[in-house]
Amino acid sequence: SKTMKCADDLKNYDFELVIFIKENLFAIAISLCPYQHLGAKSFSSGKIPPDITSPYITGEVSQQLVRLRPSISSLLLNISQVKKGDTILDPCAGVGSIPVEASLLGKSQTCFGLGGDIALSRDGCLDDVAEDYCKRARKHQMNKKCSGSCDMVCWDASSLPIRDSLVDCVISDLPFGVKCMSATKLKSFLPLLFSECARVLKQNTGRMTLLCGASFKTVLDAIEKQRNNDFVQERDGTNELFRIVAVFPTNIGGLAAWIIQAERTNCLAVRIKNHTDRFRKMTLNRKQETSRGKKKRLQS
Repeated sequence: SKTMKCADDLKNYDFELVIFIKENLFAIAISLCPYQHLGAKSFSSGKIPPDITSPYITGEVSQQLVRLRPSISSLLLNISQVKKGDTILDPCAGVGSIPVEASLLGKSQTCFGLGGDIALSRDGCLDDVAEDYCKRARKHQMNKKCSGSCDMVCWDASSLPIRDSLVDCVISDLPFGVKCMSATKLKSFLPLLFSECARVLKQNTGRMTLLCGASFKTVLDAIEKQRNNDFVQERDGTNELFRIVAVFPTNIGGLAAWIIQAERTNCLAVRIKNHTDRFRKMTLNRKQETSRGKKKRLQS
């Protein structure tokens, strides 16, 4: 800084270097678009800069909404090796970054992106944003003559309104167990989620790509515990519903994260014990928390 005659400022910097080191791999990157042109100095403020690729989420909501950026969604789709005609499912879609990006893939990868989230309910405050985002995506698809499509649905991911063996690939940015959902709630939620994923994914060819935070070991444990104890597979003798293919670290806006990839086995999917009762209990607890939150806001 003395040689270049500039002041050190780790909060309002002009650009950010990201270095990734893993065994025999070294990578260094720099943002191609300065933050001052995006209306934000850095990701450390907790505010996400406006989108720099279509379709856009603009205005005040772009500074308040915490979501997966389109570029990361596109990378997850690329890692998943999406094929033409695939049905892509994101059970915890938020406003729908992954389904929208799936619908914008080239003609060689034309697919249908389906996403849903409990936050899309009227109490969740994301329904209007997601609806507008999908409308912008369809308009962009028409302008670019994209042949893919996407749709968003309000649902609880622990009880998906989808037929068995319908989905080719599950791609999702799971709750990190910090802001969105506590670690305790995440531990109760994951077994129900993966039970549903096993049911809706196609046997043998179905696959999952999951982005998760420091709680990735909890995610792995929930996946590996998915099994049908009454099923005996003659080929390899396994009763597990998923086969872990890869687990590797990544960096999301300065946060340490992990990507987990798994394949659906030939084992028949069965719901975990007391699935319905556990789902009802979680729903009841969520309603009670929502009610308490409304009362606090009214009092304040």
